Amino acid sequence: ASSSSRRRKKESKISGMSLIICAVDRDQALQWFEVKGEVANKQYCTAYWRSLEHGRPCRIDAHIPMSIEFWPDADASGNVNVNATFTVGDIDLKNVIITFPSTCSHEPEIQNCERGDTSFSRQHHEFQWILQDLEAGSQGAMEYSMEDVQVEDLWPISVHFEVDRTYSKIQIEAVHDAEQEENAFKFEVKEICVADKYVVES
Repeated sequence: ASSSSRRRKKESKISGMSLIICAVDRDQALQWFEVKGEVANKQYCTAYWRSLEHGRPCRIDAHIPMSIEFWPDADASGNVNVNATFTVGDIDLKNVIITFPSTCSHEPEIQNCERGDTSFSRQHHEFQWILQDLEAGSQGAMEYSMEDVQVEDLWPISVHFEVDRTYSKIQIEAVHDAEQEENAFKFEVKEICVADKYVVES
């Protein structure tokens, strides 16, 4: 996770500046990465941290934003029947889209879709489950079938989502000069949480 602080007072050059960022973490301890270096003609400075549990990096499965179960089953006629379910973790998600690879030439037949809508792109070989905004703890299931596909071609499944805050829930309270702590800077904070890659593989 990261937060960026911006100095509003413009200066032509700042050299050898280091900052102390005072922050409050509501739920977890934080491991800080040192912030040093020369800054010239730039008004931005960035600090990074890693969330810890009991002094160790958090387990990935302890804070997974969404778990997905995907069960394809090929029948005797060559069709593949799919049962897909999801469960959201302990954080609200926005603009959720689950994308299933689909090499079939016809749109999958939907037997049941508890939440959201679906979209099929023959050009991109994708079948999407469009869920929009989901609250923490939400669940859903969908059943569909496809013709003329191989089960091994149905992976990887990709997931897109957005989150309004970081997992650590950190809050920046103040930004000071490391050498002259009485010098406090005005700043703005923008929190973002993104996944570079979130996929389910066989």
